[in-house]
Amino acid sequence: MLPILAAIGLSLLAVATVNFKAFSEFSRERAQQQELSERIEDLTNENLTLQEEIHYLKTDPKRIEVEAKKLGMRPRKEKVVDPAK
Repeated sequence: MLPILAAIGLSLLAVATVNFKAFSEFSRERAQQQELSERIEDLTNENLTLQEEIHYLKTDPKRIEVEAKKLGMRPRKEKVVDPAK
């Protein structure tokens, strides 16, 4: 009878060890998945902000002028057309 109880005890210990290892691995993977999801969300938001900035840099004359000044550029002087000519 004692050998049977010992075998059952060892079997339960083995099952508990395997289950604990699987649960630990699952917990790590779930934490990693959460971290990656947050990173994706942050990068998506940053991407949208950059796309919006690109749009304004291409289409908004005031924004273009501000950025050009940052680069040391000056606006072209307007040419005055002489109506007498």
